[in-house]
Amino acid sequence: MVEGKLRKASQIEDGIITNDKLATPATAFAPVPHDVAASRAIDGTVYQNTTGKTMVVVVNVRFDIDLVAGGDATIVANTDTMSPPNLAVAQVGTHTQAGGTLLTQYEALTFVVPDNYYYSITSIVNGANAAVLFFWVEYY
Repeated sequence: MVEGKLRKASQIEDGIITNDKLATPATAFAPVPHDVAASRAIDGTVYQNTTGKTMVVVVNVRFDIDLVAGGDATIVANTDTMSPPNLAVAQVGTHTQAGGTLLTQYEALTFVVPDNYYYSITSIVNGANAAVLFFWVEYY
């Protein structure tokens, strides 16, 4: 009897059961990219996801590394239900030994931010190095 109700209330499309309460394959996750680099910083500024949806954040940074001095350059993404967010969810960076010249390296960081969560990116730079925001795109 339950099986009959399921068939009556839903349909099977390409092996996926759908009905008015479940997402269809076409609407399950169809995010739109938003270039927000002009309004974002990698200095620990806290933002909140108020889109009403879970979003995917992609941040690309350029590390300028002085190979003569050596050192580290890292960015860390944090997210949490409270502000400031303190749960580290992603990190990229580079470490160099002293000796050489200048190196430029690009790295991408991707993480998920649930609706109403807070999030931030912090750069941690040691030695004669820099982390520069190259682009920041949010998909929701």
